[in-house]
Amino acid sequence: MSVTEGDTAGSSLDNSRGMDDQIKSWKKQRGVDKGKFTTKVRIFNNLALQNSPVEVLGDIFSETCGLFERVENINDEILQAEKEDSQSEHLDYIGELQKEKYDVQCRLLNYKTNKERQKW
Repeated sequence: MSVTEGDTAGSSLDNSRGMDDQIKSWKKQRGVDKGKFTTKVRIFNNLALQNSPVEVLGDIFSETCGLFERVENINDEILQAEKEDSQSEHLDYIGELQKEKYDVQCRLLNYKTNKERQKW
């Protein structure tokens, strides 16, 4: 094996390890952002039960959407870097979070509708 071949093999191995480290870093950040997302959802639910102003709930929903977008962007990076056989796990991950976001959106819309009815 020539020096060039050895360097290429070593370089390829280093790149692979570097990508694995990057994926681990993305997964860690995705988990942190998901935790923030979940916290905002809990806050939204608690404030909705306390009949908080619609504007406050709307602001929290906006923050929730921003956090979802961050998780989704990181998840996209992971999907592009991962092998195809492990992608369904990441698609399920974002799918569950998306359902939760839509649930919050539905609760907000129902809350707004109920508040409007109370004004009449």
